[in-house]
Amino acid sequence: MKTRHIFFVCIILSVIFSGCGKNGPLFYKKSSFFQKINVNKYSIYYNDQRLNVDYNDLLVSLYRAPGEAGTIAPAVDSELKTITNRIFETYKGTGEIDVIIEVCIVEGYAEFVARSMLETEKVLCRLKVNVMEKETSNLIKSSTGECWGQRKSLEASDEMLRSMFYKSYEMALADALNKLQVST
Repeated sequence: MKTRHIFFVCIILSVIFSGCGKNGPLFYKKSSFFQKINVNKYSIYYNDQRLNVDYNDLLVSLYRAPGEAGTIAPAVDSELKTITNRIFETYKGTGEIDVIIEVCIVEGYAEFVARSMLETEKVLCRLKVNVMEKETSNLIKSSTGECWGQRKSLEASDEMLRSMFYKSYEMALADALNKLQVST
């Protein structure tokens, strides 16, 4: 009887340690801020180009059947705006030009898929950033950024999916800003 329990525990532990994993730049790439954008003042405008924006949580149920799945495209909320402002303050250099920064969310979602033993949580965020002169609305510079990540776990949750999405948004925005060089 003890041997049976030990065997069962060994199987479960091997599934946990071999199956639970993370991949994608979300988990392995550092969101470091390098290049300063030399502007005086800026205002941020959001252009959400996704057709399926959700204003509610995914509501991952506690008990999921194998094959059950769900996808959410989180709306631009106060947390995304806070992330955006924090990152732009980090990137802002000193300059003389006032700009409008348009953050276009081209694609962004969080999803989960339940399997027999493990669940997969996946996020993707693809952005385009346009920097325009405030007085004339002329485009000064444009760039794109993206980040994705996926992890396998025993228990998917709304909190983890939302946290992963916010992190992928932050890293996609940092990716786009690292490609910009706006000078006066």
